Amino acid sequence: MGKQFDDKTYQTGHTAPPKSRGGLIAILLAVIILLGGVISILGLLNIHLFRKLVSIDKEGVALAEVLPDEGNSVLEPTRSGTDTVVLSNSPLSPDNIPQEGGLSLQEIYTKTVDSVVTVETESVVGTGIVLTADGYILTNSYVVRNALDIQVKLNDGRQLKGALVGKDSFSDLAVLQVQANDLVPASFGDSTSLRVGDAVVSIGNPIGDSAGSMSDGIVSAINGNIEAGGSTLTLIQTNASLNTKAIGGPLINCYGQIVGINTLCAVNVMSITGNEGVSFALDSVTVKQVADQLIAQGFVSGRIYLGIQGHEIDEFYENYYDIPQGIFITELDENSGLYQRGVREGDILLNLADTRILDFDTLNNLLGELIDGQEVTAVVYRDGTQYQLTVTVGD
Repeated sequence: MGKQFDDKTYQTGHTAPPKSRGGLIAILLAVIILLGGVISILGLLNIHLFRKLVSIDKEGVALAEVLPDEGNSVLEPTRSGTDTVVLSNSPLSPDNIPQEGGLSLQEIYTKTVDSVVTVETESVVGTGIVLTADGYILTNSYVVRNALDIQVKLNDGRQLKGALVGKDSFSDLAVLQVQANDLVPASFGDSTSLRVGDAVVSIGNPIGDSAGSMSDGIVSAINGNIEAGGSTLTLIQTNASLNTKAIGGPLINCYGQIVGINTLCAVNVMSITGNEGVSFALDSVTVKQVADQLIAQGFVSGRIYLGIQGHEIDEFYENYYDIPQGIFITELDENSGLYQRGVREGDILLNLADTRILDFDTLNNLLGELIDGQEVTAVVYRDGTQYQLTVTVGD
């Protein structure tokens, strides 16, 4: 009787069918697809800066300019030397809530909502306040920083093109102008009469819609003498719920008067990030001082002016483009000290006054410490080389 073999074994050896590797191949394909998607997303995130970089020649001079669309007129802002924000006398608020003598929440909303607008740029959506019937709008400088196109949406549904009249990064305020003469100005009150415990409301645009959204709360604290960028600010702390799209909107007392402008500056000043139920507003006294100067002259006197605009180069861009971290200069005032010393658009500011400059917050805080006419050392990067120069800063 011959040797017995099972049905998978022959005299030539064990030759069972090979195991299927289809599962392994599917996993590898999924990984490749995932990596491709990540690379595509990273490429899209960098396309804006890439376009800026490729539009700069080796001498650091921009080769292209952003021009208005054909058929659209360029809106040139006008400035007035008269006071714009008028602070009316604000009575001390009653002790109890609901506050006797004050307006109901519904009345406050009705009185104020038509003065609240949405301010939208290429990358940011925020809130603004109507200052005058003939088109002046107040918002945060954060909202319009580096903006090439500003759109203002009114509560009645109209959308108007905005022009930047002036901005002040220290107070985080900016004034815009639109072509209209029938806007509804907001009523401002004197913030010095506020007390901890006073009822307040905030109206903003938390989802970017032109219709205002209102939240209520109380004054939690009044933080005076807070230093921000060399300036002393008074910040009103409240528990009125806000998000970034409501920044630039009004903080309103029980009489329907605006006593503050909601701001992000406290996040950097007080190192507070992500605290639920904590919001900050810049007091109306400071708002009046800044807004009137911006409308009259386009800037706030006493601020040190470096004359640059640009984008922050962070660690990601540093590795992606093999360039150092700093401020990539996209615009440079020809009257500035940096321009007079040979700095041009496309250069990267690395150091100023022996301080490493990694972001605009560091730069603005440093400028607040300098004085008019002071000579400081600057370090800029161009085409793989760092250059050190002495520059005079001014008002």
